[in-house]
Amino acid sequence: MLCRWLIFLTCLSASLSAAATECCGKGAQNKRARAPRATSPEQTLRDARLLAIQKVILKQLGYRRPPNVTRSQVSEAEKKKMLRLYEMSLEETSESRESVEHEELSTAKTFHSFPATDELPQEVSAEDWDNGLHKVRLYFQPDFPQIHHRHRHLRVANAKLKLYKSEIFPENLVKSTDGLVTLSFYQLLEPPRTGKTTLKRLIESRTTSVLQTGWEKIDVTATVQSWMTSPEKNYGIEVVCDHEPLNDVITFYGTNKDRDSEVRRPDETDDLDVLVPRLIVLTQEVRSPLRERRSSETEDCLVGDGETRCCRYPLYVNFTEIGWGDWIVAPEGFNAFYCDGSCPYRYKSANTHSLIKSTLHHLNPASPQPCCVAKRLSPLSVLNYDDSDTPQLVVTPLNDIVVDQCACT
Repeated sequence: MLCRWLIFLTCLSASLSAAATECCGKGAQNKRARAPRATSPEQTLRDARLLAIQKVILKQLGYRRPPNVTRSQVSEAEKKKMLRLYEMSLEETSESRESVEHEELSTAKTFHSFPATDELPQEVSAEDWDNGLHKVRLYFQPDFPQIHHRHRHLRVANAKLKLYKSEIFPENLVKSTDGLVTLSFYQLLEPPRTGKTTLKRLIESRTTSVLQTGWEKIDVTATVQSWMTSPEKNYGIEVVCDHEPLNDVITFYGTNKDRDSEVRRPDETDDLDVLVPRLIVLTQEVRSPLRERRSSETEDCLVGDGETRCCRYPLYVNFTEIGWGDWIVAPEGFNAFYCDGSCPYRYKSANTHSLIKSTLHHLNPASPQPCCVAKRLSPLSVLNYDDSDTPQLVVTPLNDIVVDQCACT
């Protein structure tokens, strides 16, 4: 019996020694071993918010999963070039943000329609303006009226690229098994040159079905605004399609790409000219008053500071910490912020409707109470690798990703 007890103690000692050795080995990587602890409700909610932001970013980019950058062949020279472009994009975003903060006094909107043209951009030859099986370049010549007034100027209130999507029957699909393809739209930032990488900015990527016809409308407001500001930098828009030949997916009737093709027309028209790729633009003459810029930082709150009413709270997204540091080159992270808190009677009403809603709840508590939501949002520019077979660097605007101001509505 004594022998068995001594054998047990010897084995236990050996086990503890092995465990200590293993712990020390891990300690070389992590000097302070931390005991596992329960996750607080605040941390759980923060993790959920970060996960939601990740899903929204991937959806905006049109990616099903983060790109695999191990296949990328981007040179250091290209990387430096794209970093300069990214810095320029930051300046444009800052200017756009400031114009929103200074709400402009404006006139009624004016409608414009500009069809795609067979003309080529300045400094571009026919050889350089190459269209491939999965890529088509479109050029538009928007003509806006001149404003001859010192305190007024014209701005693009809204701009849409309108394309007609053809129908492909399932038996005619080339690669797609479910009829879904990804369409990517780029603003060309320099004259394209055959055999050279063209500097371009991703406008939007979207997944769509080619098993049914319909219109695709892409928001190109920022692109058209840049053309209005600098017409000489209008080098057109590039459309790229994965899996299926692009000319089978989008109808380019009226351009030199698809002038004579037979297409299925929308039921409401027999006029093929309606199917021409087109820019639909709303412009507005505006006057910007001089106002003292408000600082939203003074209105921010911190978790645990005792504030229970509607307020903006910081939420920093570190791309390296969430495992995205390899494919998002810049920035290292950003403060997304979020809105939280209650909406007492007449507190931070976003507009007249929310004030009426607040008053109604005050008079009749059974009626819905206003909610604390984002009143104003702004975009974020990122320099990232795309999800192509050989990932390239692109500058992408992530729309409405940063909360600038919270209110009750």
